[in-house]
Amino acid sequence: MRSSVVSRRAILFALFVFSVPCARAADPPKPGKINSYQFSDWYFHHSAGWKALSLNKLTKAEYCFNKAIEVAVAELETDPRLAARSYGDLAWVLHREGRNTEALPLAKWSLSVREKWFGPNSMQVAQSMYTVAAIDLKLNEVDEAEDLFSRILTSCRTHLGANAFETADSMEDLAAVYMIKRTYSKARLLYQNSLDSRTVGTSDNPSQIFALDGLAAISLAEGKESDAENYLSRVVSLIKKTSRVARAFDSQFVTKIYERQAELYRKTNRPELAEAAEKAAKAEAESQATPNRADIPHYQSQVPGSAVPSQGPRMRN
Repeated sequence: MRSSVVSRRAILFALFVFSVPCARAADPPKPGKINSYQFSDWYFHHSAGWKALSLNKLTKAEYCFNKAIEVAVAELETDPRLAARSYGDLAWVLHREGRNTEALPLAKWSLSVREKWFGPNSMQVAQSMYTVAAIDLKLNEVDEAEDLFSRILTSCRTHLGANAFETADSMEDLAAVYMIKRTYSKARLLYQNSLDSRTVGTSDNPSQIFALDGLAAISLAEGKESDAENYLSRVVSLIKKTSRVARAFDSQFVTKIYERQAELYRKTNRPELAEAAEKAAKAEAESQATPNRADIPHYQSQVPGSAVPSQGPRMRN
């Protein structure tokens, strides 16, 4: 379920980085560089690839990004920015397909190029770090992933502000890494900070769900069942208030929430409540599936895009 969050983040950063004024647009034409027609071809394949990803059509996305690479490599020696972007996009698709050992060298090359051209603290680099970090987690390189997610959080705070939703997302991603390492005190602080930033102006924000879920998981791990029940109840309340089409999480996530709630009720000898939660979990699992909102950007649908990742990483299955 957390993998769905990472997927969502990836597309978010993908689009967001292009929302930062595109370096390509500011460059005057130079001999030997891709002309405007070729760039249009590249952008067409790039956009088609991310559209395919939003529909979970991974084979098509892989094809589109490879076509974008065919265009971008024409100026690999003089300006590798487009190639780095497209190889990074391809690495993300390979990661989504479970081909992480193939994806890692592509993602690392993309990151190294973008660090050189955009600077180590840029949002373009944050996007590339996200891809590498997500792959690292799947390859059990948790320490490496922790370092990268920490750098991403720093970049988000610097460029977007401490209270930006993207910064809160990054807090949750890093917190999820701490959960893997069982460093609950650090994870709790990040989840709570994320929750606080998302509570500003409203107490019923669906984006609070992942932080509340994280706090519930910590409470269960620490044997604080009353706290866990409170957090899970708030999660369920927000789920019920969120229409299915507006969800930033998938049915699998909702099913797991109800199952966790049922398990807690069983553990505390409340069979009737447990049965109700189990019934809700079954109904959610059997419900008509809608497009996976985890792949739909929540902060950049209106600007021509670049590309970050259900919770940290929303990889908790």
